[in-house]
Amino acid sequence: MKKETFKALLKKYEDGQCTSEETAYVESWFLKIYKETLPLDATPDYDAVDVELRTRLGLRSSEVRPPSKTYSVRMVLRYVAAILAFLTVALSIYWYSTVYTPRHSLANQYVQDIPPGGNRATLTLDNGQVYRLDSTKQAIVADTQQLTYEDGSSLTRLSETRYATLNTPKGGQYQLTLPDGSRVWLNAASSIKYPVHFSGNGRHVEMSGEAYFEIAHDADRPFTVTTAEQSVIVLGTSFNINAYEDEAFTATTLITGSVRVNSIANKETKTLQPGEQAILENGELTTYQVDANDFTVWKSGVITLHYAKLPAIFRQIERWYDVTFVVNEKLPEDDLYGELQRNANLSEVLAALEINTGMKFRIEGRRVIVGR
Repeated sequence: MKKETFKALLKKYEDGQCTSEETAYVESWFLKIYKETLPLDATPDYDAVDVELRTRLGLRSSEVRPPSKTYSVRMVLRYVAAILAFLTVALSIYWYSTVYTPRHSLANQYVQDIPPGGNRATLTLDNGQVYRLDSTKQAIVADTQQLTYEDGSSLTRLSETRYATLNTPKGGQYQLTLPDGSRVWLNAASSIKYPVHFSGNGRHVEMSGEAYFEIAHDADRPFTVTTAEQSVIVLGTSFNINAYEDEAFTATTLITGSVRVNSIANKETKTLQPGEQAILENGELTTYQVDANDFTVWKSGVITLHYAKLPAIFRQIERWYDVTFVVNEKLPEDDLYGELQRNANLSEVLAALEINTGMKFRIEGRRVIVGR
C-alpha cells in the first residue's frame, strides 16, 4: 500500500471513523510491529511500537497513536482464530477487495483471470497403467490388494503391481494413505513413489516437490523418505519436506516426534526435534528453530510468505495457478511476510501484491507480465 494511502487510513483510525475491516487492517500493522519489537509475553512497550511505526511512515508523534493497550490478548486471539495474526498481505487482500475496491474493478484491471488450483493428480503403476484421479475427491487409500478413494469407491485392483507413483501437476494437490496407514499430503508439481506392500525391516518412499507426512508408528520398521539430495528417517512422526528442483535448498520441518536428516552428498546427519527445520544447501545441513505452522499451512489452503522475496513468491504462485511470470523490470529487494488464501483467484493475489510492492501485473493467457 502506498504510504500516503496508509497515512489517510491512520487518520481515519485516530478519528474513530474506520470500518471494522479498516480497523483490522490498521491493528494488524501494530500487531506485526509489536511482535518485531518485543515478544508477546514480555511487558508491553507501546511507546516503542508507536515510535517504530511513525519512523517507518515518516509521521510526527501527533499524527498517530497506537490502539488501546487492552488489545494485546483480545486482538491476538481474534486474529489467530481467523488465521489473520500478523498477516500483512492476507489482510491486504481482504481489505483491498472488500473495502476500497469493488470486485468488478478487479475484473476490469485483469481482463483475463485464472482460478486457483484444485484436487488434480495422476496415478501411474509400474505395469504402465495410468489413472487420472477424480477431481471431485481429494484422497486415495492404498492397500496390498486394491486402490480406493477415501469414500470407499474403487479405483483399481492390484495384481502384479509392485510400485505406484502419485503425481500432481502445477495447479494440483492430492492426498494419499499408504499401505501402513501413513498419510501424505502432496502439494502442486510434486510426486511420490511408493511400494504397494511394505516388506522387510523398513518402509521406503521417494518424493520430489513438497509433501507433508504423518507416519504411522512402527518401531520395528523405520520409515525413510528419499529426495534427490537427502534422506529422512523416522519411526512415527509428522513433518514437511520442500524439495522442489527450482529452489536453492531443501527444507525439512518437524512438527511432532523426531527425524534424522541425512545429506547424500557429504553424509552429514542432523537429528531434529519438534519446531526445528533442517536446510540442505550445497550439500551442507543447517538447523533452525522455526514456527513449524508457517511451513505446513499450505495443506490447509494457504500460501505462506515467510519473509520471502518476490522471486520465491512468484514460484509458489506459478505452481498453484499453473502460470509463468515474465519480469520486465527490477524487483524490489524487500521481504514479504504473510499468507495468501489458495482458494482466491489469481487477480486477487496479484492485487494484494500490487498494494504491498508497488509493482504492476497483467495476465496474458497463462503468463503474468510484471512491470509496465
